[in-house]
Amino acid sequence: NRAKAIQNKAVVNQVRTVEELEALLAQAERAIDVQAQHIEKLKLRLASRGTVRAQAPSASDTGPASVSGDVDTAAEDAVEQAALAQRVVELETRVKELEEMHDSDVREQERSSTELGILTEEP
Repeated sequence: NRAKAIQNKAVVNQVRTVEELEALLAQAERAIDVQAQHIEKLKLRLASRGTVRAQAPSASDTGPASVSGDVDTAAEDAVEQAALAQRVVELETRVKELEEMHDSDVREQERSSTELGILTEEP
């Protein structure tokens, strides 16, 4: 019976200090910055690939051997561009996740600060 197999486990909420929350916040901010820089680099690589492919062929590129080479190169470029585009999407998703974590950490830090102020307040 499935109901008998279910086991509940008690989980204690962590109470973190303001210093711990600030450290987590700084760590999340650094991760967001790194991911954003990586996304920009990938976007620049994608943009530069588009301009390289848009250049006109030179006079030496008109022979039959260069046509098959161009097809191979174009196919490889298309595959690489698709992979880079996928990576950009993944990184943008990761940045959104990190920003949400950051916002959550900020809210938790504000809540902890408020709670600490209430607890240390003299009657």
